[in-house]
Amino acid sequence: MARRFKTGRIYRTDDALPVLVACSRFRVEEFFEDCKGYLGMAQYETRSWVGWHHHMTLVGLAHLFVTLTRMRLEKRPRR
Repeated sequence: MARRFKTGRIYRTDDALPVLVACSRFRVEEFFEDCKGYLGMAQYETRSWVGWHHHMTLVGLAHLFVTLTRMRLEKRPRR
């Protein structure tokens, strides 16, 4: 059971939610580590917010491409 902060009403929470949050934190840290090490996230040198946003978007898309390619290659049987 948990209590809402503003209203004080008691509501039931799912027991799996804390586990989900803890596991997603590891995935986010792993994402940033991969992006900084392999995909150039730490090499950002522009001065505008728009440039930063474009750079981070492209790094995220590159990470998605690499992850999907890695998963596809792992499923392929070896000859």
